[in-house]
Amino acid sequence: MLFYNPEYGCKEMVPVLRRRFLNGYEVMKDLHVRMQEARNEMPNYGELYGGGDSLYWFMSYDEGKCYDEIKEETLSQICAVALATARAVEKYHKIGYLHLDIKPENIFVLSQTKDYIKLIDFDNVVRKEELGDESILIGCSKETSALEVRADKRSRISEASDYYSIGAMVFGRIFKRGIHFNESKYAARYDFGGLLEEYGDKKKELENELSSFFKHTICDFMKGRYASMEELKAQLEKIIKIARPVEEKIETAKILKRALCLMKK
Repeated sequence: MLFYNPEYGCKEMVPVLRRRFLNGYEVMKDLHVRMQEARNEMPNYGELYGGGDSLYWFMSYDEGKCYDEIKEETLSQICAVALATARAVEKYHKIGYLHLDIKPENIFVLSQTKDYIKLIDFDNVVRKEELGDESILIGCSKETSALEVRADKRSRISEASDYYSIGAMVFGRIFKRGIHFNESKYAARYDFGGLLEEYGDKKKELENELSSFFKHTICDFMKGRYASMEELKAQLEKIIKIARPVEEKIETAKILKRALCLMKK
C-alpha cells in the first residue's frame, strides 16, 4: 500500500514514491511472466487499485514471519535463510534485474521451513540497463547495502552488490550488530569470541568457513567478492553441512534431558 499522509510533509516526494511503487508492481508482474519458477518466492501480484492519493495492490496470504521478527536461530538456520534468499535473488539476476534492498524486513520466512522464503519489497529493484538513469531513485540500507549502493556509484553497482547484502545480513544475524569499518577490508579478521562454543571441535572449522564467506561478500573491494552466486551458495551449503549435524546432536541431547527430568518427577 502507498498513501500520502499530509502530516509527513514533503508532498513533492509523492510522485517519486508513486513511481517507485508502480515500478515495483511492474517488476513483480514481469518476474511472474518471464521467470515462472520464481513465483513461489514472491507474493502473487494481484490487481492494482487506486483511491485518492493512495495506491493498493492485493497479495497472496502466507503464514510466517518477516525475518526481522525472528530472534532465535541456529547457525545453520541463519545460513539456510541466506541460501534461500540467494536462490531467489539469482532468478532476478538471470533476467536482468538487481534487487539492491536485501534486508531482514524485506524477507518473509514461511512457518513450515527456513529453507523457503518470499521477497516482499520490490520498489528498489532495478533493471541493470537502467542503472545510468539518474531519475531512478535507488534506496539503501545502512546495515546491509554495499558501499557502492550507499554512495550511489551507479557505474560500480552490479550483481556483486547483492552478494554484499546477503553477506551483511548473515553477519548481522550472527554478531547482532552492524559491520565495523575494518571488517569490510579484504584482509579483515573476524573475532567470533564465544559465539560458536557449542559447536565443540567444529568451532574452528566453522570460524574459518564463515570468515571466508565474509571476506568474499562484505568486502568493499568489489573484485574480492564472489565471482558468481553459485560460489556464494556453495559456501553457505558448506557451512550448513558442518553446522547442522552438531545442532541436531545438541537438540537430541536437550530432548533426552527433558525426558529424564519428567521421568524423575
